[in-house]
Amino acid sequence: MRKSILFAIVSLVMIACSNEDEMNLSSTVYEKDYEVVTLSDNVQTKSSVGEDKILKFRDENAFQQTVAMLNSFSQSDFIRWEQEAGFESLRTLFDQAMEDAADLDQTPETYFAFKAKYDGSLYFPEYGEDYGAYLPVSRKELTCVLNKNGDVMVGNDVRNYRDIEDYVSLQLAGDAYYEMDQADKPTPLYYSNGDYVDSQYDSGWTVIDDRKLKLKIGRRIYDSDRTTGYFLMKLHYEISFRKKTALGWSNYSSETTTNTTVTFDNSQTQTFSQTEEGKSSHDHYFTDHKHSRIVISLGNGEFRTTRINGSATISYRGFVNPVTYNFDMPGGFVFTNL
Repeated sequence: MRKSILFAIVSLVMIACSNEDEMNLSSTVYEKDYEVVTLSDNVQTKSSVGEDKILKFRDENAFQQTVAMLNSFSQSDFIRWEQEAGFESLRTLFDQAMEDAADLDQTPETYFAFKAKYDGSLYFPEYGEDYGAYLPVSRKELTCVLNKNGDVMVGNDVRNYRDIEDYVSLQLAGDAYYEMDQADKPTPLYYSNGDYVDSQYDSGWTVIDDRKLKLKIGRRIYDSDRTTGYFLMKLHYEISFRKKTALGWSNYSSETTTNTTVTFDNSQTQTFSQTEEGKSSHDHYFTDHKHSRIVISLGNGEFRTTRINGSATISYRGFVNPVTYNFDMPGGFVFTNL
């Protein structure tokens, strides 16, 4: 697996070379495409043990290509890449924080020790009942190359991507414990990737002892092309969970298994099953076989959402017994895509 990862990195920067050259250049690619450095008084030096590290990319193209490559990696391959590069990303730091949060009890001492450990890197809103820790970056795909301060270096330009410093920004990023009022949400000028179309199902929080669980389901545009008007819509399941701490509720890492039966457009019934372990929320995308039952084309670029109903049973490590949610989204919303 290590050899395949290094080969993938080589392929990003070499147009044509022999197999022997590829093997010999694998270590050189790190130096050409990116390297780990430190910045002290704006002076760039090779990174050393105990210093804050930052990834320095050769240019914008190397930066963008590496981000795309790393986001396509499995978690195990990504960890291996970090180890080989000698770098710990903001993404990995957040994952570790969520594992640590699983050990929080309901004493103030454990919460404040947890916050002291991660406060310089993560965002602690302490808003209402929300006493979790969050990534301070809305562009999550970049966290794989950002250091603990949210910094990355492209050419000679040091960039900081921290942009979540208040609760509204956290809500807009879709990570908050509380949701924005519908009236406060921006209305898209046109529907594109990531947008939800029509109303969503929201179970509300199921509270048992010191744990909470919630299921949201929505029709979400998964892929689109403004030039051709093509788009693919999928059913998005978002399973959120929290645990009680001394001051409020915190996000953390746990495990869920979701078994669901869905009927599309009153005609086609399918079943799906998904297990995930990690930080809240657990997000799954489902669709019917032909991608044609979530919406119906009316012609002239107009579409109408269809009825989607069914049930979802979620086994959550925080609860002794599974919880079943029955949902029904009637549809009928007419919209123009792109």
